[in-house]
Amino acid sequence: MLGVALTLFLPRILPAAIGTTVATTAMGEANPWTAGGALMRAYNADRYSQWLYADELVQANANAVRACFDAATQAGKDQKCSINVGAPGRLER
Repeated sequence: MLGVALTLFLPRILPAAIGTTVATTAMGEANPWTAGGALMRAYNADRYSQWLYADELVQANANAVRACFDAATQAGKDQKCSINVGAPGRLER
């Protein structure tokens, strides 16, 4: 019983890095990134899938997105930019 209580409350009082490690271990995940993904997926699977697709889209178009962001910054106003959109799960990296 003490172990359960420590697992629940210990991460709140430990430094962030240790708390993250405890939480990751408690979830049985390999690292904090996958543990966070598991939490997001459990909370809202559809939204998590949308987030993954958006990340793929941005990663596949990283150079175009960066150039567009830079152009918007320089112009001080919104910019229209072109990107490539592939089918979900099929974007080139």
